[in-house]
Amino acid sequence: MMSYRHRVSRMNVWKKRKALLKKVSEYDLAQKRLQITAGEQRQIRKALNRLRSKYLAAGRYSDGIDKVIIQVAKPNTSRHMFW
Repeated sequence: MMSYRHRVSRMNVWKKRKALLKKVSEYDLAQKRLQITAGEQRQIRKALNRLRSKYLAAGRYSDGIDKVIIQVAKPNTSRHMFW
């Protein structure tokens, strides 16, 4: 059984993910850039790395995912997500 502290931590992570998903879903493509915080950038990088690992494990190409990871990680665009 999980401790109370662990459950609260997982709930906080879920709330942050849900807020980020809402932000992305409400994003207007005409703006070209999505303003993200450093924490959101970290979440995006982790999610993309997990997706990349799944693709590679399945023997699929991950070129598109690699390009997005590079765009998110660029220092001059670290707070913007280019679509």
